[in-house]
Amino acid sequence: MEIDRSNPALAGAINYCCWGENKRERTRGKGTIVHMEPKDFAYQCRHFRNDRPCLFHKKEGVSCFSCPHKDIVDQRILVIKLDSPGDVLRTTCLLPGLKRAYPSSHVTWMTRNAGRPLLENNPFIDRIVDQWEEMFAILQTENFYVAINPDASPQAARLLQMANADEKLGMAWSAAGHVLCCNQEAEQWLLLGLSDDLKRANRETYQALIHRLCCLDLIDPRPLLYLTDREKDFAKEYLQNLGVNRQSPVIGINTGAGLRWPQKSWTLEQQIRLIHLTKQKYPEWQILLLGGPEEEERNQNLEESCPELVINTGLHPVRTFAAIVELTHLLLTADTLALHLGLALNRQIVALFGPTSASEIDLCGSGDKLFTDLDCLCCYRIHCNKSPNCMNLLAAEKVLATIEDRLQKI
Repeated sequence: MEIDRSNPALAGAINYCCWGENKRERTRGKGTIVHMEPKDFAYQCRHFRNDRPCLFHKKEGVSCFSCPHKDIVDQRILVIKLDSPGDVLRTTCLLPGLKRAYPSSHVTWMTRNAGRPLLENNPFIDRIVDQWEEMFAILQTENFYVAINPDASPQAARLLQMANADEKLGMAWSAAGHVLCCNQEAEQWLLLGLSDDLKRANRETYQALIHRLCCLDLIDPRPLLYLTDREKDFAKEYLQNLGVNRQSPVIGINTGAGLRWPQKSWTLEQQIRLIHLTKQKYPEWQILLLGGPEEEERNQNLEESCPELVINTGLHPVRTFAAIVELTHLLLTADTLALHLGLALNRQIVALFGPTSASEIDLCGSGDKLFTDLDCLCCYRIHCNKSPNCMNLLAAEKVLATIEDRLQKI
């Protein structure tokens, strides 16, 4: 590119950072004009930003040719995970295995809006995409070395079908209008989603199954969540203002399980009984009521039914909620987002299971599972007419005894 010497806009002090054999400097006025070629830029660097100088150029003035931070990407990886936030979070256990298999990779993760906050600040992820328009634009214009979709939902499967990738793993979409497996390792996961009998008989964890689907080694089953210091400091100050003293045991109870699977929630009556039993035996224990918008009414009822015995932590964005969970010594929860947050944050956990699979959840050595021995367990029903049902039969006394045992281990 020849510089127009007659352009008065170039008469001032102009400084460009450049390198390479084509470098030519001309002094004009007070500054230096440098001839640059597009090929002088490291387009495949992880830090290249397309429409503006990279962060290190802005901060340190370095050029691509001599930049000590240059990180060239050899493979581009696409992960599609559109399911609930809890499923998105637990699938992050794939990331260490991906990085080991593809050390110089760039990872793009496509998800829904609700899942995005749980992926933010994750050093294994280079780009998070949660807008449909951007997803379609990327799939139409970019190539990937490997594209992964572990979900059999039509939307996710169609996205994988659209992707331009050398290799596709998981579930895509056929021209006949149904889901199909891209690789043999994905077949078991697909069949588990299609058969209650197979689901009930399965004894492998989600982490083991999903790594096999992706042809990866399982390094660590724990989900990955990276909170910022600011988020942690806010939660600490917030609980202090509520009167929480972490010198005594802090027990967090995630009281519901959302609207999609209401049958997963433990009964309100048993929760009230547990709170009274706990405070009678351990008055110094502090019981925090946790939950999202779907649990707001239940937590208010618990607060009214157990005056002076519980601390209602209120409603918070999911990352603030996670920072509060991290400050508990033990988390009591059903099979829901809070469970995966507790695992990611290395909390002690007592998990209650009924209509969903307890076998699929790996508590990573830091928790206990409670469930009944009913034949219909792991039915994946949204509603149940049986009385008593699997969640009714989980007695408060048994739950308290399990909490006691778990706390003694720490």
